[in-house]
Amino acid sequence: MDENVKGTGHSDVDELLLPNDSKKQKGKVADVDEEKSSFKIDWFSAPVITVAVVAVLALISIIVIMSNASLHEQFQYILRGELGKYKAEIARLEEEKIRDIENLTGNRYGSVTLFYSPRDSQVAIKQYKYVKDCSRFAGVEDELLDCLDNPFDYAANPEVTTIDNKSLHLDAAKKEVVENLPFTDMPIQEANDERTIVWAYEVQIEITREGYEPRKFHFTGERSRIGALGEGWESKFWDQKGPGLYMVDFQGADLTPLPETAKNNYVAAVKEFECIRREVEAKRAAGKPISDQQVADVFIEILNRHEIKSRDDFFKIENGLRQTQPEWFEGFMKELTALTCTASAATPN
Repeated sequence: MDENVKGTGHSDVDELLLPNDSKKQKGKVADVDEEKSSFKIDWFSAPVITVAVVAVLALISIIVIMSNASLHEQFQYILRGELGKYKAEIARLEEEKIRDIENLTGNRYGSVTLFYSPRDSQVAIKQYKYVKDCSRFAGVEDELLDCLDNPFDYAANPEVTTIDNKSLHLDAAKKEVVENLPFTDMPIQEANDERTIVWAYEVQIEITREGYEPRKFHFTGERSRIGALGEGWESKFWDQKGPGLYMVDFQGADLTPLPETAKNNYVAAVKEFECIRREVEAKRAAGKPISDQQVADVFIEILNRHEIKSRDDFFKIENGLRQTQPEWFEGFMKELTALTCTASAATPN
């Protein structure tokens, strides 16, 4: 063999003898190997960077969604194909929050008429204004609603206003009296336009007259405040009687006379009625018909004129005097027989 043939891998004869397909296959393998050896990834090329950025953003988005309850809930609705239902529910909840805020901050006003006896009593009225400031939560509905739902701090120093009324300006010399004291649109609760600050109002009323036990009333729009002022105060709740109509159950205030005052009222009423009784007897003796009912009606008028509300109250005072001051009572009955009367216009005709 020719030495020049050694080391060539195949001879010219072999090349001639090999089929054409085999020769082609060997050529392809060589080409693929050459391509593989020449393929390299450019990690800093624009397409690779773009894919990486998209992947990172997607990962961040997933983390944010999973860590936020609202976004996570929305994402769940999206996966179930119920995004419209989710938006409707969110809208409903928002409307509910707005209604709750309006209910907690709505302006409320009440009406009441004060009537009492004696009618020349003085009525001192003080209005107490408490504040709930939630303005720091403006624009954040959940936090604002939580703040507004908290109770007022009634331990804080309120703003106090004295309410003037005609009972404080009566002329005793002219024997002026007050039939009643009507109040309309008395504030119970008010809020600013932004509904972030709310004021609650309470009213304290003291009715006094010399010779009588005073009475004290406390008007409030908060049920938990009933009885808050303690002994001696009568709490009244501003109850809603209709749309925008608030009233308190005020049944009037009859002051209880002190023992000496009750005694003086009794004496004055008995003396006046004694004179009426004598006139009635004289007219009946003259043949003029006067019914017992007419006499009874005049008797009630006399009692009321002397701050005795009823026959029961009259006899209660009388029995008390009989028991506690028997000697005085016996002497008073004797005085009546010597009483000098003048003509009275109150005598039944």
